[in-house]
Amino acid sequence: MRPNNVRICERTAEVADALILLSPVNRRYVTSFLSSAGAVVVHNGKITYFTDFRYYESACIKQKQGIVDADIEIRLQDGKFMENLKEMLSDCKKILFEDGFVSFGTYNWYKNSFDFAELVPGGSGLMAGIRGIKTEEELQNIIKAQEITDKTFSFAVNYISDNIHRKDFTERELQLEMDYFMLKCGADGLAFDTIAISGKKSSLPHGAPENIPVSRGFLTMDFGAKFSGYCSDMTRTVCIGKPDEEMLKVYNTVLEAQKAAFEVIKAGIPGKEADKAARDVIENAGYAGTFGHSLGHSLGLEIHESPNFAMGVEAQIPENAVISVEPGIYLEGKYGVRIEDIVCLKENGFVDLTHSPKELIII
Repeated sequence: MRPNNVRICERTAEVADALILLSPVNRRYVTSFLSSAGAVVVHNGKITYFTDFRYYESACIKQKQGIVDADIEIRLQDGKFMENLKEMLSDCKKILFEDGFVSFGTYNWYKNSFDFAELVPGGSGLMAGIRGIKTEEELQNIIKAQEITDKTFSFAVNYISDNIHRKDFTERELQLEMDYFMLKCGADGLAFDTIAISGKKSSLPHGAPENIPVSRGFLTMDFGAKFSGYCSDMTRTVCIGKPDEEMLKVYNTVLEAQKAAFEVIKAGIPGKEADKAARDVIENAGYAGTFGHSLGHSLGLEIHESPNFAMGVEAQIPENAVISVEPGIYLEGKYGVRIEDIVCLKENGFVDLTHSPKELIII
């Protein structure tokens, strides 16, 4: 059994007799198989994957190919699924469920079906904790996704340079060209909707590209590829035309804030410590209140996972967590700057998985 699945079995046994996983991302994490429906059951140190007719044969083929863990039992989810599940779990006193995913209706379904056992919340937290520590295989997938993302930034800078003279060169065009380039380079999808916003719109942390011309001033690009289901994430801000002194100050302050965070980041620090290091630089430069989001989020099969670099996070960040480091300054109605790398935490520091330049590029 793969190490991550061993941990799931061990952690489940510490708090309950069984764990039921319905969310697509957790099912994929356990099985390495993507499907729109199904259930994973952890019970007595074993893992069973129930899937319906649409996916059953494919799952069996993937298991023969070594993609699905050989120790997982694959069962056809037919019309007697609940009867089979009740029989399997009839010896259970406590059943753990995904409290962060299960709807009220599904909870009642559980409650009526498993009236012989106590329903224990906490499955979502258990899975988040395990998924927060990346295996070497997961890390390699994120690295490959980030390599595609880095290549896309180089492409984007050249594409902007070649087309900025056109009056009909739009944010939406840049977004689509970047998306296509990532897919062409081997991405199996996009980690999230690409952000490419310019001029006054750059003050919007998650502004959406529009069919409007790319404006002079700051141009912020936030984007990421997926590889084998794993996400990358990076942000770079370039300048269209020559920046003035205040723009340079804003940009350099953000860059210094990221450097300050890098000085303290290592496995074992509380999430709030990295956030504070960056936030102090921004506030001491006179921009208090302009950095309204947290310093960083974990990523993996989802673009936003746990743990995080954020105010109030007392929990220590574990080794091999992959987290973004993305300070920003946003001046409402004027412009904004964000610089983002993703890092893998180690005992004595971190490995920066992002390799694109961070000096201000002027186009």
